[in-house]
Amino acid sequence: MTIAYSDFLRKFRNAEDKGNYIVASCPFHQDNSPSLLIFKDGWFHCLAANCSRSGTWKTLWNKMEGQPVQVQVERSIYYKSPQGLFDYESREALAYQAYIDLIHFPTFQYYLEMRGLVDAIDIHEIGYHRGWYTFPVWDRDNKFQTVIFRAAPHVQYALGTRYWADGKPTMYVPDWSLLDKGSYVIVVFGILDALTLNKFRYPVVTPTHGYVFDPNWLADYRKPIYVLPDKGEEGAGLKLIGDMGWRGKLIHLDYPEGMKDSNDFLKAGQERNLLSQLETIIR
Repeated sequence: MTIAYSDFLRKFRNAEDKGNYIVASCPFHQDNSPSLLIFKDGWFHCLAANCSRSGTWKTLWNKMEGQPVQVQVERSIYYKSPQGLFDYESREALAYQAYIDLIHFPTFQYYLEMRGLVDAIDIHEIGYHRGWYTFPVWDRDNKFQTVIFRAAPHVQYALGTRYWADGKPTMYVPDWSLLDKGSYVIVVFGILDALTLNKFRYPVVTPTHGYVFDPNWLADYRKPIYVLPDKGEEGAGLKLIGDMGWRGKLIHLDYPEGMKDSNDFLKAGQERNLLSQLETIIR
């Protein structure tokens, strides 16, 4: 037997086709509010906190029927970047539509809620585009520069990819006014970490491309720069500090078991722990 995307619409009584994915009740748990997403690329993911199951169509079909199947996907599952990038006249138009989609489909907000950042959606116009969360990047004059893509959990699981951004590396600044007024700057290496510190009104920046940070981006800021790398990535932080000279200082956090970055504190409900440590280090 061979299955295709359209077969799931007939298989689930409450299935709803959203264009690039189907929403239905998950068969892996008691699902009173449909939380299963079935994607055209041959994968599925459940958004429910008590499930979070991901896998291929074959696994899903076998769960429902208990028999082996062949899969006929509508496009290759081996892409490494967001799809549909050229369906819009510009990256800015894509980012805005992704923001509107995320607002209109609260189901996709679950991941950000889990990370403690659902309130950042409107503030920073976070969006959702075909399995990727979008974060628009603006300059000091509020002019659009580019967009950062963060893979949703099911895409991370399938591809082993977390972030994607095109164009030249630049600096993401959640709040330019806060950066200008602050007596110091904190550099982190991840957009969720940057949004976490911004939530608590710290002047923070992060590069758009991994650990690629040009010290010249902060050349006009003659004040201390604190570099906060993820646990285990201190080497990259020390390299950046060496490039910055006297202004660079490394932040060492005492990470509880199972945590590796500042957003993990927020996710675990340990905001007080994070703030207490930062207040001790940054005086």
